[in-house]
Amino acid sequence: MPYDSPEKYKEWVRNNRARSNAIKRAWSLRNRELERTLKNDWSRRNKVSVMENTRRYQAAKLRAVPAWANRAAMQRIYEEAVRIGAETGVKHDVDHIVPLTHPLVCGLHCEANLRVVPARVNRSKANRYWPDMP
Repeated sequence: MPYDSPEKYKEWVRNNRARSNAIKRAWSLRNRELERTLKNDWSRRNKVSVMENTRRYQAAKLRAVPAWANRAAMQRIYEEAVRIGAETGVKHDVDHIVPLTHPLVCGLHCEANLRVVPARVNRSKANRYWPDMP
């Protein structure tokens, strides 16, 4: 057994998770087209799960819009993402700096929590990272 106390176990899990993520990332970089095909196939076979996840995200987003949010400013940020994508030829997304859904934090859907980033960066971040993360 690689551990003999709860602290050592947590460290072992952290180390193996990092190693596992590194292996997955390396495989993903070597097999981009295959991974894309596999994900698309999974999405076609699991339409209900995809729809459920999409609706859950949309509902969280709606609940996260404060009354004082400047919708015009948010619209301009989304328009900027489209403009930058068209100018550079690289798809850009609007990223929530603090994720809308996470066990530790709940960000708001407002102009102060939005930024334009390349889609690749936004997708790799998912909802795992934010400023001042513990």
